[in-house]
Amino acid sequence: MKKVGLLCGREYSFPPAFIERVKTLGAKDGVTAEFVKLGGTRMGEPARYSVIVDRISHEVEYYRGYLKHAVLQGTYGVIPATWISPPSRSTTWNIPWTGTGCSIMSDGPRS
Repeated sequence: MKKVGLLCGREYSFPPAFIERVKTLGAKDGVTAEFVKLGGTRMGEPARYSVIVDRISHEVEYYRGYLKHAVLQGTYGVIPATWISPPSRSTTWNIPWTGTGCSIMSDGPRS
């Protein structure tokens, strides 16, 4: 089963609607969605999500560090392009989504 994690702050309309929509559309393919749950991150900890949709790491440095850690473990990160700073050497912005204002953060091409 693939999980989509939503990393967000105190928003009231988008998060529940997004999670329900992913669950509805992904049910037949075994895709589910939930809020990202954090409580300390160990360096060797495997990623729990296939994709993380980030809406807050531009404000909370720990979340940005966690997102980079998850990407290095194989997770795709979806980040609004207006909220990102230049990536570190260990990550690249691989697939810009023209028209949506988002970029996908990954550690390189997947086969």
